[in-house]
Amino acid sequence: MARHRRHIQHIGQLIPADRIRQYIAHTQLDDLQFLQQLIDERTQELLAEEGANEFPAFARLAQTRLDQLTTLRKLIDHDQHHGYFAKHMTEPGFFHNYLRDYPTDPVFSAIHELWHIEEQLRVMQAAIGPIIQWQRRIRHAGFTINKTRHSQRSLSVYLYIPIREAEAFTIVFGRNFDIPRFEDMISHRPSDPEFSVRLSDHVTGVYYNQKEQAQRRYREADIDIYV
Repeated sequence: MARHRRHIQHIGQLIPADRIRQYIAHTQLDDLQFLQQLIDERTQELLAEEGANEFPAFARLAQTRLDQLTTLRKLIDHDQHHGYFAKHMTEPGFFHNYLRDYPTDPVFSAIHELWHIEEQLRVMQAAIGPIIQWQRRIRHAGFTINKTRHSQRSLSVYLYIPIREAEAFTIVFGRNFDIPRFEDMISHRPSDPEFSVRLSDHVTGVYYNQKEQAQRRYREADIDIYV
C-alpha cells in the first residue's frame, strides 16, 4: 500500500513531514529556536488573515481600499474603455505599467493613494496577528472571557474576565503588566464581577473626538498588555 506523505506548509516551501523529522533529529538548539520563530510568525500571519475584519479600524480601512479601487476603475475605464480595468487589473505590475504608459495626474494620484492605503493595511495586519494570538493564549490557559470588545478607533481589544480569576491571572501572566497596581486596585473592588484586559499595539493615549471637538482619553483597562 502506498504511503501517504503529509506536508507542512508555509516554512519557505512545502516540506515533507519525514524530512522535517530528519531535520529536527539533527538540529542544535539554535536551529530549533529559528524553526519555532518561523512557525510563530506564520501562525500570526494566518490569525491576522482570518480575523482582521473583526477589528473595526481595519475593516474601515479595507473598505477605503475598495472605494479607492472603484475610483481607479472609473478613471482608467474613462481613459480606455468600459471593462478595461476589470480585464487587466490582475496582471502583474498592472498599476506600474499603466503609470508608465498613461502618466496622467489623476491616475498617478489615485494609484499612489491606493498604495498608501495598502501599506497601512499591511502594518495593521502585522499587529493584529499577535493580538489575536494573545487572546487565544489567555483563553487556552483556562480563563473565562465573558465578553470581548474591539476599539472603534484602534486595534485595541478589551477582554472581560471574572474577578474571581484575577489572582490566577497575576500568576500566569503577571510578568506582562504591573502586578502591584492591579492587586491594589482589585482589592478596593470586591463587589465588581469582572476585570478588564486590554491587548494593544500601543500605549493608552488620547484622541480627538470630532463630534465633541475635544481631546478624549482612550478607554482605560485594569490590565494593559502590549504586543
